[in-house]
Amino acid sequence: MECKIIYCGESALRCAAEVLYNFYIGVEKIAIKARGKNINNAADAALIATRIFKGIELAEASISSIFGSKRLSEITILLKRNEQLEENSDASLIEYFLEETGIPLEEIAREKEAILEEWRGDPSGILLYIICVIERIRHELSCRKNC
Repeated sequence: MECKIIYCGESALRCAAEVLYNFYIGVEKIAIKARGKNINNAADAALIATRIFKGIELAEASISSIFGSKRLSEITILLKRNEQLEENSDASLIEYFLEETGIPLEEIAREKEAILEEWRGDPSGILLYIICVIERIRHELSCRKNC
């Protein structure tokens, strides 16, 4: 069984989008790895992926220490796709942003519209990137249900 390794950097959203895209294209297992200050981002990425879509589960998680010139912690989170991806009607990316940031839903909707109209995205492009990935997966899932 193929296991793809994704290294999580300073963006939990970019990592989550990469995880979701790889599950969408058929990867069965994904190991998210992060070191040092990026450990929380890896955990957030796993949380986002498992909350938004059914069919993704946490298979294993481990934290280890790496000794070199200095001691550094590393996390490995193994996610497994156990069935077809299906959007979780109880959770959404918008709800996740609301919980994490406290930004009102109307403001997020306006921002999403502005980003999609301009197609330039936010300064880092992260929000546009994840919105596009989520929308593509939603579209494909709806097509599969209707076929």
